[in-house]
Amino acid sequence: MPKSSRELTKISRTVKRYATCVIRNYGIGYSEYECLHFIRHNPGASQESLREWMMVDKAAVSRMVNNLEKKGYIVRKVNEQDRRANALFVTEPDTEIHASAASAEVHFYDWLMADIDDSELEIFRQVLHTIYLKSKDAGKNGFRFVPPLEAANLSQSEIIVAKEDPE
Repeated sequence: MPKSSRELTKISRTVKRYATCVIRNYGIGYSEYECLHFIRHNPGASQESLREWMMVDKAAVSRMVNNLEKKGYIVRKVNEQDRRANALFVTEPDTEIHASAASAEVHFYDWLMADIDDSELEIFRQVLHTIYLKSKDAGKNGFRFVPPLEAANLSQSEIIVAKEDPE
């Protein structure tokens, strides 16, 4: 029997849906929020690096960047190293979006854990932190230390490696 029954994935998906209810007030969806997240943690990033991190095609990134720029959440500046490329930066209104989404997530997690005994919650947090650190390290290293997906008949070289997820 697998050690995980995917509860973390399912909880994360539910929290994303809850946070999306909040960020919709700013006229954006979750993919655009993820776009802002990447740019916030990588000021001056190119659309190509954003595309690689999000694992979407150029047209999808172009649409998101155009929409976010029209709404005033990002600005494009000419990249000084490569004048053909644009450098992306978040604007001041992104601070409010980020704070609102983070507050929504904290509120939802607090609600989920309200009925859990403090001693059990502390053990849970310690275990979760250990899992988080291992996950973060795997992402930083391009997932090359994660064993092959035997069940799916995929080798490690067949997995499309995502860029590290900024915090």
